[in-house]
Amino acid sequence: MRHMSEARSRRHGFTIVELLVAAAVSILLMVIVTEAFKRGLDMFRHLKSAGDLNERLRTASRALRDDIASFHFEDGVSSDRQYLSGIDLRPSAMPNDPPSNGFFRIIQMPEPLNPPDPTNNPAGEPCIFEGTDTDGMLFTRATRHMLHFTVFRRETSPTVKFPVDPSYMFRTLEPYPPASAGGVPHPNPLFPVAYVDPPDFREAGVFSSRWAEVVYFLAPNGRSANGTPLFNLYRRQKLVLPPAGGYAGIPGGPIPVAPLPYRENPEISTRATITPPSRLYNRTGDVTQPRFRMDMQPAVDNANDPRVAGLLAAPNYLRLQDELGLNDPRAGDDILMPDVISFEIKATWDADSSDPEPRRLYVVPGLGIPPGNVYPNSDYPFDYLPLSPTNWVLRSQNWRVFDTWCDTPGTPYGDPRPSSGAGDPGGTGPAWSDTTPTPNPMQTGARIPLRIRVKALLIRMRIWDFKTEQTRQLTVIIDV
Repeated sequence: MRHMSEARSRRHGFTIVELLVAAAVSILLMVIVTEAFKRGLDMFRHLKSAGDLNERLRTASRALRDDIASFHFEDGVSSDRQYLSGIDLRPSAMPNDPPSNGFFRIIQMPEPLNPPDPTNNPAGEPCIFEGTDTDGMLFTRATRHMLHFTVFRRETSPTVKFPVDPSYMFRTLEPYPPASAGGVPHPNPLFPVAYVDPPDFREAGVFSSRWAEVVYFLAPNGRSANGTPLFNLYRRQKLVLPPAGGYAGIPGGPIPVAPLPYRENPEISTRATITPPSRLYNRTGDVTQPRFRMDMQPAVDNANDPRVAGLLAAPNYLRLQDELGLNDPRAGDDILMPDVISFEIKATWDADSSDPEPRRLYVVPGLGIPPGNVYPNSDYPFDYLPLSPTNWVLRSQNWRVFDTWCDTPGTPYGDPRPSSGAGDPGGTGPAWSDTTPTPNPMQTGARIPLRIRVKALLIRMRIWDFKTEQTRQLTVIIDV
């Protein structure tokens, strides 16, 4: 009996306390594992977002490097003058005239001050000052900087091709219906036979050219990063016809854009004219004049030199969606990078002794800082452009502009400008290199903005990620 009682009293399970302790330990371990897994997922998500941001920045920087490092001009004087650094506009340089085909324009428009400071800084600075770090270095961002220039795709050997396009050309689909599809034969001699150089790359329905107008600019996208407005970075491209008589297979002289019902191709550069026909296709020599370029707001301006007309208002660069409509499948093809906080451009240049040099120090007005306070320029020798000493139109608006300009004092072929009265023979104006005082300050708008030689560009891009609420910044330095 005693043996059976001992066997019956032997325990075969866990007590409630042991079960509770085991459950608590298990729950604690599960919480630790879950938290570790969650942190691992968060870290992976942050790393992926950072990688995506860096890839977006790399993609934009590759496009910028490819465009800026390309040829931009062709004038037959020197092969060095095909690059921007080869165009030396200083009075002391020889030659110092603008290129005859192609252009390069850097625009730094003033940022609106909030709140306004009409006493110390009525026009605004070319950037928004965000403060300083512990070393006294300035934080800045820019939303109104733009690059506008021509790109000349010229192979250096028969085997070298444009890396994006196997035929080493800028290309766009021909928008006009061919006669075989029931369309009416195009009245323009340029179409429907597409121009291609050289002719062995000819492809039906595609217009190709070695030249293109390219512009980089920001436009608001309606979103913000904790109150800071965000922008899309756009890269617009319009093909430009080659110099007249320079290539076989394309007509010489001005080529009018076909009238309605033929739709104008938004990817080919055209200009408005004062006299009929109302629009002409742009050649490489035409776009040396600012008012003929893409979205430079040309205007009938008979009172002043024709080059002034494109400067009387800020550039209003149109997106593809503005020209094609939001429902067009190509409407967003020109967006290079979304959710951009800043697109800032600085340059380093050679100047004659009388011209301003890049600044080693910044004077910052409009920030509530005592007058005279200065801060080191950590980007030296790169800096914002100086104001023009001779171009009154740009200087009066506080627009900092470098432009290779146009060396034609008269009116370009195909766009005659009538005389506006005594003292204005029509189609002429002050020479681009004239620096003498004039009784009419508006005429100084025909003068080249800055007589300098740009050697390199610094481009700083900052973007925002909504998932991680972080920013990434990339600074690109490009020899030109």
